[in-house]
Amino acid sequence: MTSLALIGPQGSGKTTLARALGQYGWEHLSFADPLREIAACAYGPIDKAAHYEVRRSGATVEITGRELLQALGTDAIRRQLDEDFWVKSLVRRLAPGRHYVVDDCRFPNEERALREHGFRFIRLVGRAGPQRDHESEFHWPAFRYDATVDTSADTPEMAADRLVAVVDVLDVVHAGE
Repeated sequence: MTSLALIGPQGSGKTTLARALGQYGWEHLSFADPLREIAACAYGPIDKAAHYEVRRSGATVEITGRELLQALGTDAIRRQLDEDFWVKSLVRRLAPGRHYVVDDCRFPNEERALREHGFRFIRLVGRAGPQRDHESEFHWPAFRYDATVDTSADTPEMAADRLVAVVDVLDVVHAGE
């Protein structure tokens, strides 16, 4: 079994599919897991669609949970502290002999790290939510991927079944590598 990175636009079902793959033995990890924990210290559990009040330049503004996570994770930590902070955090959580599915690979350094650890990339197509103009959504479309799975008309379980079949083929094709 191969570790997987699911890539695709917002709303394509990456997280839903990653959770569904748990029944097949994959462990769901996200670069943003510790980010959500940090944000929860001040705001409680973060709902990407909910609105949160934040103070910026002395004014109170409302932003979505997704925008809050992007501002904290990309704008504050990646840009101001260490662009590899989230990569280092995820790599420390990987254990030999386990199989993972990562649902939020968005930056080239994240892609490189996952490839160095043997991850295969699966691009999800068919469904997408509203797209945002944020740096975290610009890089992934250029990533090389090993297979494409259309999630448009499926339940998460059906998409997971199809993805497992695709991964089985990839494992056979790449068995000698």
